[in-house]
Amino acid sequence: VGGGVAALGHRENGRLIPTGVNRRLPEKNYPNLGVVHRFAEAGVPVVHIYNIREIARRYDLPIAQLPLPEVGVGQVYEQKRYSLSTAIIVLLLMFIILAIVKYFDRQSHKWREQKVDPDAII
Repeated sequence: VGGGVAALGHRENGRLIPTGVNRRLPEKNYPNLGVVHRFAEAGVPVVHIYNIREIARRYDLPIAQLPLPEVGVGQVYEQKRYSLSTAIIVLLLMFIILAIVKYFDRQSHKWREQKVDPDAII
């Protein structure tokens, strides 16, 4: 975060590396190499937070919001999304449970028609 020499290698590298998540760094003539470059060479994705305004604009986040919101409140912490796969799994599970209940209910009615006490069977 920021333009530390240990992380970037040189202050100018902060402007040469794109802001955000970088899976590969662009081929440029960097003045010195830092930890960011070593991680990128090893194939580790690098998160470069240098231009905060660009990140805020990209993700529709407020800049220097006053008054400050409470901790844990806002779009950064939560986002409403519905999982279609979870809904399908739960729906299938409900149908299976319904089929099991219907099967046992039907068995109970058969036993009553035959004048068999279901509690005596169990």
